[in-house]
Amino acid sequence: GAGFIGSNICRQFAREGWKVRAVDGLMARSFADAGLLEGIDNVTFTQCVTDTSDRVPELVEDAEIVVDAMGWTRHLDAMQDPGYDLRLNVASHLPVIRAIAQSARKPRLVVHLASRGQYGRPAAPVISEDSIMEPVDVQGVHKLAGEGHWRLFARSSPENAHQRCKIRKC
Repeated sequence: GAGFIGSNICRQFAREGWKVRAVDGLMARSFADAGLLEGIDNVTFTQCVTDTSDRVPELVEDAEIVVDAMGWTRHLDAMQDPGYDLRLNVASHLPVIRAIAQSARKPRLVVHLASRGQYGRPAAPVISEDSIMEPVDVQGVHKLAGEGHWRLFARSSPENAHQRCKIRKC
């Protein structure tokens, strides 16, 4: 919530009258900055490193919409430090997925922000939902894995049974 994309999403939801809870671990090398959220009405900031905190269930329990904008988009740095990239682009999502799966009241909508890097170097000039994903670097592989966890959750959740065809791109 405190990165460039996340803070702008928070700002837009707040403008539309939503009560927003921005959660960010302010991880090193992520460029997240809680100051990007200062002065925005209806936005509450909570610092939380999701893959090491037991607070995640309480942070998502009343959410109507969850926007998962977590990640590290440093392609070259990810090649040098794949473990850190794995943590931010895969492991950070798992406690959020688990917390939502175990909550009594599920969000109406969950949005996971993916990355163009998941597609590698597509032959077509326009990327669509049907484009083949063939990542060419560590960051793309990890973002694809993170999305895979969300897709698995969506397919395996009984309350999402009506959406399975859409998720599978039928």
